[in-house]
Amino acid sequence: MTIDLDPNYVRRIVGMDIPDDEMVRILRALEFVVEKAKGQIRSERRQKAETNSDDRLPSAFHLSVTAPDHRTDIGEGIEGQHDLAEEIGRIYGYDKLPVTLMADEMPPAHGNPQLDFEDRIKDALMNAGLSEIISYRMTTPEQEAKAVYPRHTC
Repeated sequence: MTIDLDPNYVRRIVGMDIPDDEMVRILRALEFVVEKAKGQIRSERRQKAETNSDDRLPSAFHLSVTAPDHRTDIGEGIEGQHDLAEEIGRIYGYDKLPVTLMADEMPPAHGNPQLDFEDRIKDALMNAGLSEIISYRMTTPEQEAKAVYPRHTC
């Protein structure tokens, strides 16, 4: 799978001014196949990103990145671009992120009555000595059906 990646988009998402050559080096070190392709990535998402950009000129090229077969965690489309930006930021070093203050105040938090009710019920049951567990199937539904008596015979 090949993902088109704009270096300016990566810089905007990661929040660091990472040189283009460093992005290429990082991706290649992670066994991605990277080629510089001429032209901008044109899509509805890209046009929207350009209007919200940090006043940089759009890149004259983009990176065409092919994920290795064993990297099944890399998504397609916009998810893949974010996955690649995360990989670049991780290897470049989160410790290099500039310290900045938030530009605005946090919006007020709104409670969720349904979740609050569920939490109160869970707390009451836990205080009564019960425990909540999550169990996963150890077999397929087809195999389960063979082991369980039909409902009408019970």
